[in-house]
Amino acid sequence: MEIEVKIRALMMDPNSGTPIIILKDINSETMLPIWVGAYEANAIALEIEKIAPPRPMTHDLLRNLNVELGLKVDRVVVTSLRSGRKIGLTLLAMPAICQCD
Repeated sequence: MEIEVKIRALMMDPNSGTPIIILKDINSETMLPIWVGAYEANAIALEIEKIAPPRPMTHDLLRNLNVELGLKVDRVVVTSLRSGRKIGLTLLAMPAICQCD
């Protein structure tokens, strides 16, 4: 079962000081917290605020490659939970290629 979510908040866990992304189901009040690293939280915060860092970040390489190949992220699916970690897939969409003679 897939549930579409949006980022509701980016906050710090008051107990551990670890960043948390709060995802909210778009059709209900259900929320899913995902604890992330400081670097990942910083990159997400910059993207949310539309702030360009002074130099490209590591994940920009993959994004730029996707852009050049015409790929778009269709969705991210959390497939399992292992040792407290959410494991997922990033599904990419490629535009149909049509050769017209």
